[in-house]
Amino acid sequence: MKILWVATALLLSVSPAAAQNFELEFTEQALNRLVAQLGDFGKSGVHQANDLSALGYGNCAAIGTLDCANATSGSSIQPSVPRPAATSPQQGAARTNVHLARCQGPDGKSAIVPAPELLTWQWWITDARFTIRAQQLQFTAKVRYRVGRQWISEERTVPATLTLDVTTQRLRMRPPLRQWCR
Repeated sequence: MKILWVATALLLSVSPAAAQNFELEFTEQALNRLVAQLGDFGKSGVHQANDLSALGYGNCAAIGTLDCANATSGSSIQPSVPRPAATSPQQGAARTNVHLARCQGPDGKSAIVPAPELLTWQWWITDARFTIRAQQLQFTAKVRYRVGRQWISEERTVPATLTLDVTTQRLRMRPPLRQWCR
């Protein structure tokens, strides 16, 4: 593969006229080696809905939870850690935590307000590969994602196109998102 790139660069640098009619072909195997070298990729984060925006509260940041299970013996505020409500084995009663956030109020001052539970999410794309069949390029990958406690894994195959972005001098592959995200 490296020899192909060196030969191409040498040809283009020696003869500008040859560059005008230059054609480069990629095999399915070469495309799959390139994709394999990219490795698996993904992203994760935390989402907190702002249900108080209608009242003028914004720029909210989670600060902790108010542990209401100890309401009879005194409540305590715990640092913000996404965790589900649990059942206390000693009391057998449902444990209720009130999530707290620091928001900028309608008057511009900071206020501590109740907030919805934090929703954590992650996604990964694995086993990406190209297939060339019937004069068409297809892209297949496994997508695994987690939203809250729910895990989902699925494999999709979509048509794909390779284009050259002349301004950035990059070869781009873009699968149609409307077919990928159903």
